[in-house]
Amino acid sequence: MALASRFGRSLLALASTVLAGIVFTDAASAQAPRDVTIGLSSNSLGASGFRLAKELDLFEKHGLRARIIVMDTGSSVATALISGSVQVALAAMGELVAARTHGIPAVAATNTYGGMSGTLVLAQSVVDRLGVSATAPLDERLKALSGITVATTSGTSTTTISYREAAERAGVKFRSVYMAQDAMPAALASGAIQGFAAGSPFWSFPITRGQGVLWISGPKGDLPADLTSSSSNFVLVMRSFAEANPDLIRQIDAVYQDFVRALDERPAEVKAVIAKLYPTLDTATIDMLFDMESFAWKARPLTAADVAKDIGFLKKASVNLPGVDQLDPASMLWTIR
Repeated sequence: MALASRFGRSLLALASTVLAGIVFTDAASAQAPRDVTIGLSSNSLGASGFRLAKELDLFEKHGLRARIIVMDTGSSVATALISGSVQVALAAMGELVAARTHGIPAVAATNTYGGMSGTLVLAQSVVDRLGVSATAPLDERLKALSGITVATTSGTSTTTISYREAAERAGVKFRSVYMAQDAMPAALASGAIQGFAAGSPFWSFPITRGQGVLWISGPKGDLPADLTSSSSNFVLVMRSFAEANPDLIRQIDAVYQDFVRALDERPAEVKAVIAKLYPTLDTATIDMLFDMESFAWKARPLTAADVAKDIGFLKKASVNLPGVDQLDPASMLWTIR
């Protein structure tokens, strides 16, 4: 389904309501902590930087009391932002572009996940049959995808676009099917698919069960930079809210930068929090996931060039976004003040 249709006509109605009737005020008093509601696009580990930061008491350190709401899609969290149900959302470029092409002045602030979250896993049986090593050069691993069925979340996902373009560059094509990430491990185990690309912790399950092999890592940047999106998650806010509350945006950014420092300075504490939030993961799996995700969590700030690049990814997916070519990438970013 095209990104524009995922929001539907309700987007414009919500936008007019918000812009006409909702006013966000900058807290002038010295009272602390200050409340903020943050919506996340999924329960994946890659999107959980702020959940981990909350467990590490980093919001309180910066004078904030965070209420974090986990939703099931990027479009649902973006709609919650536009309606005023949340003040801050964690979303990806598809949601920002869809909003802007509908005339909704949302902007991206702190980048919370650099690059692509989707990691490609192949069934162990496929790897055994092909006789290609998981440490072989990338071109050989891509050629191993020829003719097999690989699941991704949707045809418009940047993960789908990246792996499809990389395979075609290597001279091969794979068969695509689309399903929810949590359904992918079972589909691989049953033989319905031979591989899938998903975020963590979903890609780890076949590996720990001996059913799959980590083939290509998104977070570690195994694919060429020109075939990888610039961000999978960033802080998304309404421009009116950011203009009225620059100090709050700065506080949220400070929380995230402290979390990034904790990855290096307090890795054991971060892993303990991951174990608390994802109790089904064992120590070895958490170590593996932490090794992968910490690369992407240390995301550099987004630039106008990054936005333009990711818009190009969406256009490759033939997403129906009228007016996308008229967007100004620089105007879609909020500079931390």
